[in-house]
Amino acid sequence: MSEILQRNLLSVILFSFTLFLGCEENPSGPTVDPNLDISMSSLDFGSEYTELTFKIGNQGVGTLEWSITSSTDWISYNPDAGTTTTESDVVTVSVNRDDLSAGSYDGVIVVTPDTGSSQSITIQLVVPAPELSISVTDLEFNDTEDEFEFTISNTGGGILKWNISETAEWLTISPRRGETSTETEQISVTVNRNGLSAGDYSRDIIVYSNVGERSIAVNMYKGLKIREYNFNTNNDLDEEWICLSEGNDFWGIVNDQNRGPVVWCNGRGDHTDGLYNNNMFSTMRLKPEEEMDVRQYSEVVIQFWMYYETQEDDDYVNFFVRGDDDNWYFKTWTQWSGSNSSWMEYAVNLSDWGDIISEDFLRFGFGFTSNHSTQFAGAFIDGIEIWAIE
Repeated sequence: MSEILQRNLLSVILFSFTLFLGCEENPSGPTVDPNLDISMSSLDFGSEYTELTFKIGNQGVGTLEWSITSSTDWISYNPDAGTTTTESDVVTVSVNRDDLSAGSYDGVIVVTPDTGSSQSITIQLVVPAPELSISVTDLEFNDTEDEFEFTISNTGGGILKWNISETAEWLTISPRRGETSTETEQISVTVNRNGLSAGDYSRDIIVYSNVGERSIAVNMYKGLKIREYNFNTNNDLDEEWICLSEGNDFWGIVNDQNRGPVVWCNGRGDHTDGLYNNNMFSTMRLKPEEEMDVRQYSEVVIQFWMYYETQEDDDYVNFFVRGDDDNWYFKTWTQWSGSNSSWMEYAVNLSDWGDIISEDFLRFGFGFTSNHSTQFAGAFIDGIEIWAIE
């Protein structure tokens, strides 16, 4: 064998031996590191969901350490760190809408491994508009009740901002304003009858909010309702009242578009145009058999609803009471002229009349007088009630 051939053969043997030794030092092949794998690239919570999950896995070899971060304060997650080899870790993501206004929101969480690149998950949610809900539509305080409660809640999303009107001195509301997201607010309503005359007191509580308003009708009673008069037909009117006129213009029943049947000063006169006549003097008085014994009461109040529209100063409607001398009397504050613009409730306390009226038996009525040719509607009466305190 030549010297050159011998040297080449020796080189081949040495190279093969080197390869053999290298294979013995690393029998498993090239090294493979841990590799982060997440199951979702986005989570959409919509308007209802508060929790969703995703999985963290390891597609490589060995142990993967991971951690989660987010700069969005309405996003939370559990756990926020961990390790995985061959198993998958489940992460729960939660969102909190409590301090968010209505609208759509986007956020991000970042999963960072101890080796390799971080991966992001987009978080989306919708906050519905707030919705005002109150637990009652009316509150009725009888003669002995002085406190009720109702609740305000937000049946939508976001933040409900609310405040409550307080429209009467005898009515107290607490609290009167606030903000609510998921909690329920308890509202206390109290009434104070001190200094009030006998009667039926009504007000509307208005709950205002950033998404609308709701009303609560409040009725409060002091004393007893001993009699009431409502009007349906002229026959009903004539059973209890004497209607007189210096002419042919009698009080009678007409239909009001908002209140239904009411009594009008010219309801049975010449009123083709819906106006009262000139030179009228018409009255409606309770019949003698309707006279009420009021001797057991310390206070008597007559309440009624009225709408009037007359020629200013010349024409008027009045409320009068029969005196002990069988004459009929009215006060300057029970005579009205001009217009009150809309239906209003009036109260006449007999204690304000002094000695001119009977302390034993009660009869009263209404009169209408016109001295001017006008283009006005006159006077309308409805819902007469007599209240008393024993």
